[in-house]
Amino acid sequence: MALLALALASNARAAAVGVWSDERGEAEAARVIAECLQPFEGAIGYQNRQACVGKPVERCRTAVAANERLLAACVAYAFRAWDARLAGQVTRLRAMAGLHRPEFEESQSAFAVWSERDCAFQAVRAGRGSMGGYVLTSCKLAHAGQRALELELLADEWAAHPPD
Repeated sequence: MALLALALASNARAAAVGVWSDERGEAEAARVIAECLQPFEGAIGYQNRQACVGKPVERCRTAVAANERLLAACVAYAFRAWDARLAGQVTRLRAMAGLHRPEFEESQSAFAVWSERDCAFQAVRAGRGSMGGYVLTSCKLAHAGQRALELELLADEWAAHPPD
């Protein structure tokens, strides 16, 4: 009986790690983000939504344990999922911005420059090697997640109350 339980636990762990593979990691991260944000649909403000930025990394870390290479992959999957969500919000706002499109484009451009520079600085502080890359991607994840949430709320507000 103990061997069966051990085999089942081992199979469940392997399946969980498989969800966080290169082929499925980004999609799983996007699913975790959507699941985390679902309770906030229609709510105003993003105070509790911020916890969703790191949720895919938490879930992935639990599945892959303490393997440094796999943990770095977890952060990369989460970054790509948030970056895709951010791109979707940028597209959505471009369609809604109307006369405010130049200001939106300027804001988005400034954000992109700041994010790249800030994350490069943080990575330099972490040093060379795998730690620098991990810090760079973690920083990009944090920035993309926060910006995506910000733009999502702005797009929802503009949908309800279009800008002049």
